[in-house]
Amino acid sequence: MHVKQVDEIEIGQLDEEAFRRDYFRGDRPLAIRGAVKHWPAMRRWTRDYFESAFGERKVPIDYSSDGFLTYTAEQDQNAKREDVSFSEAAAEIQDPAAERRCYLRNVSLPNLFPELVMDIETPPLIGDPEKVIMNHFWFGAAGCTTSLHHDWPSNFLTQVVGRKKLLLFAPDQTPNVYPASDQAPGPDDTIDLREHSLVNPEQPDEDRFPLFREAQGLTVVLDPGDMLWLPPEWWHQVTALD
Repeated sequence: MHVKQVDEIEIGQLDEEAFRRDYFRGDRPLAIRGAVKHWPAMRRWTRDYFESAFGERKVPIDYSSDGFLTYTAEQDQNAKREDVSFSEAAAEIQDPAAERRCYLRNVSLPNLFPELVMDIETPPLIGDPEKVIMNHFWFGAAGCTTSLHHDWPSNFLTQVVGRKKLLLFAPDQTPNVYPASDQAPGPDDTIDLREHSLVNPEQPDEDRFPLFREAQGLTVVLDPGDMLWLPPEWWHQVTALD
């Protein structure tokens, strides 16, 4: 694997026309530093605020012994899901001595936490808010990793609390990252395995996945207030550092 840094720019230096030309239409990711520092979420999103708003609400928690979470058939057998109250989830997520790593991931913000919608804004780079087809929320322990996958739509991934590290691979690297399946899902399948890689870039099995040695990747660490523009079908593995 050969890795370079993602392009980055401070929000005050961002030229919207240059963004659309070089990154949006150019199919290149860009880290925008300080893009959401003005969001109310940056001030309000604390454990006390969350628990006062929905502490007893049941939420779906994914967990595993080592924090590595994937959707493929080769999923760690220790990785499971359960519904608990948000207060229970928050206590375990923020306990450094917890025996398992817990992650509330990929849940619909307006459906599960409508109280939080007022704390965020549609990024101006999107333009028309009607273009937003989903708005998802993640809250997890340090060390939680969502395995290498891609999304069909584009993303503006925003970081509010803590830091996340991402490894990215362009769509043309797909043969090198070994999708779990080259077939479209059947009518009863809930997971499209074409979106998920069998490789863990942090611990690759190079005997099993020899082409991964030639993979050309990008990496970035997002700090609180940062935003990452991620074009469609870009592979990404995401690890919570805090």
